[in-house]
Amino acid sequence: SVNTAPSSPRRPQNERMCMGGHRDPIYGTSFSPDGKYLATASEDSTVRIWLVQSHKLVATLSEGMDTNYECLRVAWMKITNDNDSNLQQNDGGVEKYVLASGGADGVVR
Repeated sequence: SVNTAPSSPRRPQNERMCMGGHRDPIYGTSFSPDGKYLATASEDSTVRIWLVQSHKLVATLSEGMDTNYECLRVAWMKITNDNDSNLQQNDGGVEKYVLASGGADGVVR
């Protein structure tokens, strides 16, 4: 008897985890400064934010994105009192971050 079931693709030896979620290829990734989050930028015009330890999707950012252009890159920045005064951390001592994305439309969000 011949097995006609499609075989699943082999995982690369160095792959530790595959977090599905984007509909199209991922072009950029960036870990938050504290290492707790991973942001991914995709051809599907979204940025997704993942909890690194649990591999859980915590947010999908698509508002204001032009779906005609892919999201190419993401980058985090920790907010400190030395940065722009409009973005200073609050009195609670909670660390805050800004996540920027760049798209093929030439816009940084």
